[in-house]
Amino acid sequence: MPGSMMLIELVMYALVATFVAIVVLGHVLLAAAMIRCAREDLAGGRRKAADRRNLRADHGPLAAPYGSSNVLVLKRPGAG
Repeated sequence: MPGSMMLIELVMYALVATFVAIVVLGHVLLAAAMIRCAREDLAGGRRKAADRRNLRADHGPLAAPYGSSNVLVLKRPGAG
């Protein structure tokens, strides 16, 4: 009987240690996300970084807004 009690205690200690490690990791990830958001807010937000990526010379087909000169307008022949 004493041997089985030791085994149960070791399993419980391992489960508690795993739980504590997961909680600590979660708090570290949460703090990192909060710091990242604060930096982006101070630097002007994620929008500026996304705009810089979209302003490359090789625009994709959806990079130009509607109504710009890059949009192809189809007309029927003879429909002025």
